Amino acid sequence: MEATIIRQQKSGNPEQRQHFALREPTTDRRETTHYSKHVAKSSIYTESSLHPVLTSTLVAGAVLGVVALARRRR
Repeated sequence: MEATIIRQQKSGNPEQRQHFALREPTTDRRETTHYSKHVAKSSIYTESSLHPVLTSTLVAGAVLGVVALARRRR
């Protein structure tokens, strides 16, 4: 499994950046690069952690909906 994950992380294309931002800022002012596959700009986890009240409300509503459906079937 580890070999598969590592193989998926490498595209085989040469690196286009001249400087890496590990120890110093880059000079080409690019924030992103072009990938051949889909890259999410955000995730459900990130959005839910940024809005905990909304997340709690949605989860509570979903639980109440499931309970209401379970009671209705009886």
